[in-house]
Amino acid sequence: MRIAALCLAALTSACAAAHRTAVVAHRGGAALAPENSLAAVELALELDVELIELDLRASSDGVVVVFHDETLERTSDGAGALAARTAAQLAQLDVGAWKDARFAGERMPTLAQALSACRGRSELMLDVKTTGLARAARVELERSGFDTARLWVGTWNEEQRAEWMRELPQVRHAFIGEAPENATSDELERWLDNVVERGYRAVSLRWAKLPPACAELARERGLALFVWTLNASAELEAALELGVDGVITDRPERALALRRRP
Repeated sequence: MRIAALCLAALTSACAAAHRTAVVAHRGGAALAPENSLAAVELALELDVELIELDLRASSDGVVVVFHDETLERTSDGAGALAARTAAQLAQLDVGAWKDARFAGERMPTLAQALSACRGRSELMLDVKTTGLARAARVELERSGFDTARLWVGTWNEEQRAEWMRELPQVRHAFIGEAPENATSDELERWLDNVVERGYRAVSLRWAKLPPACAELARERGLALFVWTLNASAELEAALELGVDGVITDRPERALALRRRP
């Protein structure tokens, strides 16, 4: 009996050691370079992160671009709604100088450019910010030769989910949002069961509101668990210890250093 117990303990320890939480560079690594820029993507690739997370929107003429906000002011030298500009107009904007003078002249990437930069070098996690993008994104993916087995698509609502699952059923889909607040264990189980039934392969949840039981319950259902957005060492350490499948962070270099520690 004692030998069996020792063997089981050793096996459990070995499995825990074998699990490695992926480091996901949020917006390419937003603390280190202009968010959602090719400069950020290249920096994340140099750090050798497992995944790069980028936000998607569309120009007025239907080109899928990499940008977070609905409006342009915060992270470019433009103003007004992104969706009111053509791709050619968006390509003229500076999306780097706001961060640091050394990034001046950085241009807003298209999805096609991001796919080209990451192809064969990293997995991608796409955060879908609006509806109506899936068909154009599918065309760009087919043109790019990007391996769809290395792609996660994260959607926030039912309309987005249905659109992307219709156009790209073969890729891994993730629900982005928050777990039900103050849910009982039974309620959380039912919620996760519903996530699985809707075809999702992962949940990408706000770390600050993550129910303690969520990691184990997601694992039991075969759902990957990503958490966002973790930048402080203490919260990164806690997520690594919990064994989540991915930490989404503006500070990928910090997460990688913590993960390397014995």
